[in-house]
Amino acid sequence: MKKKIISTMLCLALMLSACSFKDEKDVPNQNANTENTIIDNTGEDKPDGKEDNKEESYIDSEGHYLYNPHLKPAKLASLYPDECWEAFHNFCDAARKGEDTFECASQEAYDFSMECAVWYCLFPAATDWISPGAPDGEVGYENGVGHIYYEIPKEEFVEKQKWLENDIEGILRDCDVKEDDTDFEKALKTFNYMAENFTYGYEMIENPDMSVEEIEDRFGVYNCFKNREAICAGFGSAYALLLLECGVEAVDISGNCEGGGHRWTIVTIDGKDYHCDTTWALKENKEDKLSLQNFMMSDADRIDETFNLNEIDNFIIFYTIDNYDYSTFKCTDDKYSMFRGSTLESFTPEENKLTYKTKTGEIEEYTY
Repeated sequence: MKKKIISTMLCLALMLSACSFKDEKDVPNQNANTENTIIDNTGEDKPDGKEDNKEESYIDSEGHYLYNPHLKPAKLASLYPDECWEAFHNFCDAARKGEDTFECASQEAYDFSMECAVWYCLFPAATDWISPGAPDGEVGYENGVGHIYYEIPKEEFVEKQKWLENDIEGILRDCDVKEDDTDFEKALKTFNYMAENFTYGYEMIENPDMSVEEIEDRFGVYNCFKNREAICAGFGSAYALLLLECGVEAVDISGNCEGGGHRWTIVTIDGKDYHCDTTWALKENKEDKLSLQNFMMSDADRIDETFNLNEIDNFIIFYTIDNYDYSTFKCTDDKYSMFRGSTLESFTPEENKLTYKTKTGEIEEYTY
């Protein structure tokens, strides 16, 4: 269980940091509505696809997205051998069915498939209810076969995993995210949904003596969806997961600012990277206008918020690669810098248009 505890404690360090250090007037403190559409779709009849997320066809007849169990973020894809990704996807397929074994080419591929950081970002139910290592006296990997050790009855795990799949599909349907939307539209729709329907877990800040088990129960990615509540570590990975599930490239990222450590998301739109911070976009009331301050930021925008981007990390990379060079994690484009300090007034995807109020009160129009 060591890796699970270490992964959780990294989240804890982030939770007790800058993710809550905002001016009091900007801090969200609302009770979100946790109701959402649940689509009963296990994915068993979904078509096979290629390894690349955008080439897989998890779309229903109305153009809505179905759950994709074979995520492979572009920024991470080439960092690990293909056999690692294949084994991880085999693991996901097996765990979704409650099976005990999966095909696995090597010990390295097995270790990658059983890494809690990989689960946390790409298959979060496993983080809470599957052991990352074999129990004493049991075998983890042998002769091309990886073994799965559940911490709850297998049927219960399958049920919990199915709930998450249905919830993700329901959120994307509630957002009206469809296959023919642009990546910008998908990013904005899901950003607004999280800002409106999720709340910040202040109890973690107010009660730093919470146990590891309590932290996992309340603030992991799975329970970010289940409870509509999290802190920055949960929000950063949950937003990335939603985007990956609708074909938008995204990864979680963390760094430091004046208040301490914080975690958010890097989103790729039209081949260029931008910072998006759902934690700092949470609304005090559902009726409030969406703040675009932390949507599609450049490095320069982020630095203006006192962030030191010379010391950043990605959750999966942090636990699997030593001394990684993050020079590819650069958000140099300032295309959306006009959104700084602004609020969303209207969004009309059918006209490729949105209007926003600037920090000086003018109403501006953006077309894309």
